[in-house]
Amino acid sequence: MKIVLLFCFLLLAGGVSAAERSIVIDLAAQTFTLYEGKQRVHSGIVSTGREGHDTPKGVFRILKKKRHHISSEYGTPMLFSLFFTSRGHALHLGRPTGNPASAGCIRLSPEDALFAFRFAELSDTVIVQ
Repeated sequence: MKIVLLFCFLLLAGGVSAAERSIVIDLAAQTFTLYEGKQRVHSGIVSTGREGHDTPKGVFRILKKKRHHISSEYGTPMLFSLFFTSRGHALHLGRPTGNPASAGCIRLSPEDALFAFRFAELSDTVIVQ
């Protein structure tokens, strides 16, 4: 409910335009939802940061898209990455379980990662709550 209220507030306050694409991450429910303006386009389960490797909360913008990326810190593939922090946090292909399990990124299923990668553009809004 808090996410919906935050999203509505941002729409009304001008933080998100009616035609803008956005991605809302619900940490408690371990889900994501893609929006085109106010219209829900796609959703699914995720795995976010486990204890001690928390996914940062807040309102961000997509800074970079990389189809093929290897984590410099962990040496693991991060395919279909949508980076939303300068510290390297991203939505990317992984094995989402619906429970916190990552090192801070947001893991999506192969189908969801591909859909999100094709859907999102640079500077789209990412809301993590």
